[in-house]
Amino acid sequence: MSFLQPHLLWLLLALPIWLFWYLGYYRRQRVRILLTYQPQSGSGERAGRRVLQVLQPLCTVVALALLTIAMAQPVRWEARKERKPGGLQLLLMLDVSESMKAEDMRPTRLEVAKTAVTQLIDLRPHDQVGLGIFGAGALSYVPLTHDHAYVKERIQYLQVGILPADATSLGDGLGWGINRMEESAATGDKVLLLVTDGGNNAGNLDPVATARYARKRRIRTYVLSLSNPGLGAEWPDAAKARSDHAYLESLALAGGGVCVSAAAPEALFQLAQSLESLRASDATDTYLQEPVALHTPLLWTALGLLVTMALLQYLWLANPLED
Repeated sequence: MSFLQPHLLWLLLALPIWLFWYLGYYRRQRVRILLTYQPQSGSGERAGRRVLQVLQPLCTVVALALLTIAMAQPVRWEARKERKPGGLQLLLMLDVSESMKAEDMRPTRLEVAKTAVTQLIDLRPHDQVGLGIFGAGALSYVPLTHDHAYVKERIQYLQVGILPADATSLGDGLGWGINRMEESAATGDKVLLLVTDGGNNAGNLDPVATARYARKRRIRTYVLSLSNPGLGAEWPDAAKARSDHAYLESLALAGGGVCVSAAAPEALFQLAQSLESLRASDATDTYLQEPVALHTPLLWTALGLLVTMALLQYLWLANPLED
């Protein structure tokens, strides 16, 4: 047994002091009025009253001690096993460069990307999911975790401008993701999902070469493309979008993954289906310590003692001429 508020137990030191004061000083100083007429009462009744007069302060002290211990919140710790099913390690790398503000996907490419990865997380309930962002550089946003609700919450705060957004460094984003993945001791396959509109124009790492290196390290590179290859000729960037999407397909191929377009209605299901073919990590058992409260019996016992002493004082021990 342990206590959540152990400092309150110091109050127990005051109870012996109060009991000594009550029995040794307070009762002797009480002014009593002697009556010339005293009703005849048996010796047994008088003895019982004397015993109860001694027990009353003792029971009060016990009740106060129980209340103090209850306030200190005694608990018993019980072990609970939580089994986590095996899954992949999925690191989402979201592009937050300036081009993600384009409105060829409504409302913007970035908002479409945020919606898509949120839905993908729901399709992968057993995976460990992490989140990173990249533009002209790369940054960790959420470490790998099974807390999908927290990851989805953080995704909603992403905006263009969190990082320098005047360039896109796919290679640096991949390199940062590889470093994070290699820190993990997971036994299953690891997946880097680049969520970008393509166009590598910054950084020191070649994206295709980096994806090949990641594949050798058992880290696969998948791509969710925000470059819409189906744009019509009325869009000034239609040709660039098709070129960027083709480049992202080659990048995913080099990394042992697939590239799907966020503009395609079935894209997420294709991506999720492809991930199903990968080897998941082994299931793990986690033992958690949970507190079980023990204060309730103490409170009821203390309440019972106080009520009993109050009734005895009122019904039997009361002397209206005392004090």
